[in-house]
Amino acid sequence: MKRIIATIIAFVLLFTGITASASVYDSYTYNNQDEEVPVQDGYSVAHTISGKGDFGSLAAPSDVAVDEDGYIYVLDSGNNRVVVFDNNFSFVKSIDKFKNGKKTETLLLPNGIFARNDKLYISDTENSRVLVTDENGKVLTILESPDDSAFPADITFKPERLAADGRGNVYVLCAGMYYGAVMYDEEGNYSGFFGSNKVEMTVSDLIEYAWKQLMSQEQRQKMQRFLPMEYSGIDIDENDMVYACSPYESSDNSIRKINPKGNNVLYAEKEFGDRDEFVHNNFYDITADEDGIISCLDTKYNRIFQYDEDGDLLFILGRTGSQEGTFSEPIAIAAYGEGLLVLDRKKQNLTYFEPTDFGNSVRLALRQHSDGEFEKAAESWQKALKENINFEAAYLGLGKNEYFRGNYEKAAEYFRIADNQEWHSKAFKEIRADWFRDNLSWILSAICVVCLVLFLLLWKKSPLHKRAVKLVEKIHLPDTISEILTTVCHPISGYEDMRRNRSGSPLAGFLIILIVGVSMVFRIRCTGFRFNDYSQTVNLLIVFACAVGLILLFTIANWALCVLFESEARYREIFICTSYSFVPFILSIVVSTLLSYFLCVDEGMILTLVSAIGILWTVILFFFGMKEMHQYTATKTIWSLLLTLVGVVLLLFLLFMITSLVQQMVSFIKTLYTEISYRLML
Repeated sequence: MKRIIATIIAFVLLFTGITASASVYDSYTYNNQDEEVPVQDGYSVAHTISGKGDFGSLAAPSDVAVDEDGYIYVLDSGNNRVVVFDNNFSFVKSIDKFKNGKKTETLLLPNGIFARNDKLYISDTENSRVLVTDENGKVLTILESPDDSAFPADITFKPERLAADGRGNVYVLCAGMYYGAVMYDEEGNYSGFFGSNKVEMTVSDLIEYAWKQLMSQEQRQKMQRFLPMEYSGIDIDENDMVYACSPYESSDNSIRKINPKGNNVLYAEKEFGDRDEFVHNNFYDITADEDGIISCLDTKYNRIFQYDEDGDLLFILGRTGSQEGTFSEPIAIAAYGEGLLVLDRKKQNLTYFEPTDFGNSVRLALRQHSDGEFEKAAESWQKALKENINFEAAYLGLGKNEYFRGNYEKAAEYFRIADNQEWHSKAFKEIRADWFRDNLSWILSAICVVCLVLFLLLWKKSPLHKRAVKLVEKIHLPDTISEILTTVCHPISGYEDMRRNRSGSPLAGFLIILIVGVSMVFRIRCTGFRFNDYSQTVNLLIVFACAVGLILLFTIANWALCVLFESEARYREIFICTSYSFVPFILSIVVSTLLSYFLCVDEGMILTLVSAIGILWTVILFFFGMKEMHQYTATKTIWSLLLTLVGVVLLLFLLFMITSLVQQMVSFIKTLYTEISYRLML
């Protein structure tokens, strides 16, 4: 009996151990609501090189590189050497001395290593140089601080990470270097800077710049300069595309794919890292494999973010921990075939992650798509979806397959499921172009007919013109609608007549304010998919209440304030003037929302223009209306409106205090009632 129980326990422990080792972290991705959702592991731990072995022990390792033959080079910075392993993860040799003719060179706290074309490129940081050697440590070239007037003289040359392309050009990232990578040609000559990072100006930067203009030269030198952020990691793939990451940039600039011309070819609106506004990832190192898949190491939360060649998210893996497959202080990442090598400085080990079956399905689909085998890629994506029906990257891949096969409507459906506005816009543009081509004759005919009708309507000698004039004269709009149209089209005369005749409908004004709230809800819920960036969890009732409430608060604050400024307007007139002014705003929302179904993402400026016109028109109506109703000068009107905004803020604060007080009173009454009920029961 004891043997049976022991056998059962052994099997339970065995299977529990397998599960734990296969997934020591919770892999996740993001859905179309930017919410974290669990996903199958794309990678699992296959091998770990411990910090101690035949090679001794690692001390503060700083970087890892892989050559074309599968040899792994670990830069053991604390021991000032390079440790070499073969493709079976077996120790081969250790290089701590480098032959430079008759001299012997040694390293001093190196930080970066790269292998390509039977050469090793090593950043000998504290010696302020880069060694280019063969695989046995024979020095071929030494790259030092450029002796060039174009190179900043105030920067100490401290090379850290580096990479080399197929032509032998070397790209070096230096500590404190904000101008991009220092570039050397094959012969070791300085060629300038590559992939310079652009300065991101913020409001505080602009204020600081304005102050600088009023300061002396000495004061300016003491202030911080406007400098772009520096890169922390760099890698180059087989096609000489440069990949760089920056730990200081915003989420849409932290990862870059730079072509030989120095331009970032990733879509400008890509969002990298976690999508929580309170989480800022620290992307320290980057690598790209033979399939163009980008993997970036986040050293703040000890995670790996992986993207396809277009920058679309595939997997997020890793976490902080002491188990195999988790990290304590990851410092470097390198692609190794289809897997990943991650170097941990604190654990002093190197971990190899290989793709799982699910990860292999995704990688195979991406490779087949890149090779133009769209039907096979679709099968691979469908296989991945069988394992995870909610994997949005698969729907995006299926959409791309259909797009390149010319099935744009089917592609648009997949892109909609994947919540990818960029690719959905591309598919819609093709659908729209096909529709115009198929209906071109009808469109041209309709344009000709419309032009002819307009000509006959405007030509005074035309019988159609006379009939149209008589028909318009017979149309009598209700006085309220006519008055609203007059104020919208002719604000000065319209508001003057309204003030003189004491006209205007408070009921119509209240309906307009309600329509403003409805239009805000309409924009959130009905904007076309390609332009709808609103969260589906938005409380529409709160949006409606805020829109209506703020307008009403503004009228109250303006009336209360202007009573003190000798205004001739009553609250009724202020209310009507304010509400009538929002008609263009409502129209702009309706027009832009409807246009969002017919425009592509790169035509979004049209929607911005429509919205801007509506807001500007509303502001103009509001200004002239308040000026006329209060009988103020232009300057006094502006001051009254600014003070009214201050009054709205004070009213909001007062409402907040009253609400808090009421909540406390209700809570006190409930507590008192509970206490009395409890004592009566005793």
